[in-house]
Amino acid sequence: MAPIDVTQPNVEDELQVSRNLNEITRKTTDDIVNVGHELKAEDLAWHFLFPYGKNGLKEQRSGKLYIYITPLDYFQYRILENDTRFQRNDYLFYAL
Repeated sequence: MAPIDVTQPNVEDELQVSRNLNEITRKTTDDIVNVGHELKAEDLAWHFLFPYGKNGLKEQRSGKLYIYITPLDYFQYRILENDTRFQRNDYLFYAL
C-alpha cells in the first residue's frame, strides 16, 4: 500500500487529449508497463484459476503444429468447457 501523502500524477501530464473521444495516447516516452507481467496478466490476476501460472491466453503453445489461438476462440473455449471455474461472473466480465 502507498502512503497517504504520496503524490499522484496529474492526468493532463500523462495523457494527450484529442478531438476523437476514442483516441487516448500517452505523452510519456518511458515504458511504464512491465512487458513480462503483461504477457502473464491473466495468469497473475486469476491465481486461483491458474494455480501454476500456466496455460493463459498469451502462453506459448507447442505441439506438432503451432496454432495461433485468437482471444475469441480462447475465451469461448474457457467459458463453454466443462470446468465451471471459468463461468464465474467476474471472469466473464474480464473476458468481455
